[in-house]
Amino acid sequence: MRASSFKVVLATCFLFLFAAPRVFGEPARDASRIHYVDSASRCADDSGQGSLTRPWKTLAAVNAHRFKPGDRLLFARGSSYSGGLLINDSGTPGSPITLAAYGSGPAPRFTNPSYSVLAGNMIQVHGSWIVIDGLCFHDGVPAAPTASTEVARTIAAVFIAGSATHVVLRNCETINCPVAVRTFGEYALITRNYFHDTTKQFLCSPNWGPVAVMLMVSNLEASYNRIDHYYVVGGSWGADGGAFEIDGRNAKQSINIHHNKVYDTQGFLETDAGGPYTDVTIAYNEADVSEKFIGMTNATHWLIQNNTVIRTMTRPPGYNDANWFIPGTYDTEWRNNIFVVANGLQVFHNGLGVRQIHDHNLYFSADGSTDDPIPGLRGAGEKVGDPLFVNYAKHDYHLRAGSPAFEAGTGLGYASDLDGNPLPKEVAPEMGAYEYLPAAKSARAERKAWGWSH
Repeated sequence: MRASSFKVVLATCFLFLFAAPRVFGEPARDASRIHYVDSASRCADDSGQGSLTRPWKTLAAVNAHRFKPGDRLLFARGSSYSGGLLINDSGTPGSPITLAAYGSGPAPRFTNPSYSVLAGNMIQVHGSWIVIDGLCFHDGVPAAPTASTEVARTIAAVFIAGSATHVVLRNCETINCPVAVRTFGEYALITRNYFHDTTKQFLCSPNWGPVAVMLMVSNLEASYNRIDHYYVVGGSWGADGGAFEIDGRNAKQSINIHHNKVYDTQGFLETDAGGPYTDVTIAYNEADVSEKFIGMTNATHWLIQNNTVIRTMTRPPGYNDANWFIPGTYDTEWRNNIFVVANGLQVFHNGLGVRQIHDHNLYFSADGSTDDPIPGLRGAGEKVGDPLFVNYAKHDYHLRAGSPAFEAGTGLGYASDLDGNPLPKEVAPEMGAYEYLPAAKSARAERKAWGWSH
């Protein structure tokens, strides 16, 4: 394994080791450390201590309380809240402060229609060692048309401040939020969330589109998330929006974006004009997007590995590329990926694409509009041909028997594919995000890996 790959694996292990333990199914050591909130209960009363029989009713009571390591703040399923929740207190590595749900029914719902309340954030986190688990956020606000760039960078349903480290956001859902989560806090873990259906609101002037996950610092991980329908048609670029963005002009390193599924966004990942951005890993993701898979600025020592990328949609793009590269980007390494393009696109055509390292990838022009989708010289082990996906229309990009991607990759040290299937040690892995398995076994593995279906 390359030294850079080894460092990424260590960084990933570090984040998971320090992620908070599960909060459900554990015996409560002290009932007074569990606080309940239920907007729909007749017994709810903000003047109490938030007990199960006398829960708090509003976020005002929560914001007035000071929390200690190990405290759990539980919101009733089926309840809903408007405004902003401010978390200033911190947990500890073994005793995080946890925000979660209790009872039966749909997840607790949060919205904040006013930018004057916590800058429009639904939860704003300033403390460290916080877990946010199983909540739903909807209908976020964009920045005002006259807002400055710095003000616009506060927009998010969940905002993690620079003072907050080791925050975990998991099993949550956001709907119609111009930014689902933005983190200025290092060692955040964003995992197993569903961010979707934000197609009517620009994020900020001048016509910047919505972005699900904004990564503003180093040492971050985003994994096993699903992101659907993040774009707005119109504006300065014809359409704009995306799944992930590494934003802010400060240098960043050690960011790991892996095992995510992204459909119908303007792009998968973009960096802004800052940086440099080093030691970034993009691995085992599936992306069916209408613009670039990755747009890179000042990017060095990136590993882009075992992704399945579909770039065939024809919605008006801001950048008509499969990937784009801006000066300062060089020596990024692309291995074991599958790229399916159309409309004459080539995977490494734009700008400095010729300076990137690529081998053991599979390329296919789905509409036959180019004979050279790479373009130029093939790297070691590279192929041009139909990957033989199971079903394009249903986003089923598993491989069928006879795929040229079968055992055509090179071993890179990963443990499992996008479905959670273990990778072989005796033979070469497949190209793309999935190992070839019989359909029934693969479906069981997928349910186990993701833990839910959307």
